[in-house]
Amino acid sequence: MKRDPTNIALYSNRCAALLKLNTPVDALKDADKCLELDPKFVKAFAKKGNCHVLLREYHKAMRSFEEGLELDPANAECTAGK
Repeated sequence: MKRDPTNIALYSNRCAALLKLNTPVDALKDADKCLELDPKFVKAFAKKGNCHVLLREYHKAMRSFEEGLELDPANAECTAGK
């Protein structure tokens, strides 16, 4: 990340790993960074929604999943999350 701080895949992969480790606060920071770099990155909306579910912020999770579905109505992760 120090060598290429604009690589979305790095933040996305670390976000997924942090979700698996059940650290949603840190994962949420990476999801937000992905969206900062590319506001149309649908996977980040799904991961952000999953972070909010783990934090029991269900209204925020629904909003994230819905934003992802607005960009890609066929996205399986956002559909499953919703």
